[in-house]
Amino acid sequence: CWGLKNDLTKTHETFLKQLPPTKTYLKIVIKKGESLEKIESSVSSLNLSKFTLVLQPFSPKTKMKIDRPDNYCFELIKAFHPFFRDVRWLPQIHKLLHIP
Repeated sequence: CWGLKNDLTKTHETFLKQLPPTKTYLKIVIKKGESLEKIESSVSSLNLSKFTLVLQPFSPKTKMKIDRPDNYCFELIKAFHPFFRDVRWLPQIHKLLHIP
């Protein structure tokens, strides 16, 4: 899933071990239809508990609204919180809230 569980897994693990967790954040872009279980499975296989995660919904360049439940961002934050020190959401939630 997006490069965390494949031939590059060891490379990612080595890279992450070299980063200072308090000065580094990890970012995941969530696409429509992305399997939350698959992402959680990939994330849980790595030791990321000292890092901050920044979640970002995929934002097409068009003015298309993304149809997701109103509590979607809060559900994602809750789902990822056990794996990271802190979970944040980029302020592009206007599309999730149907605001132009």
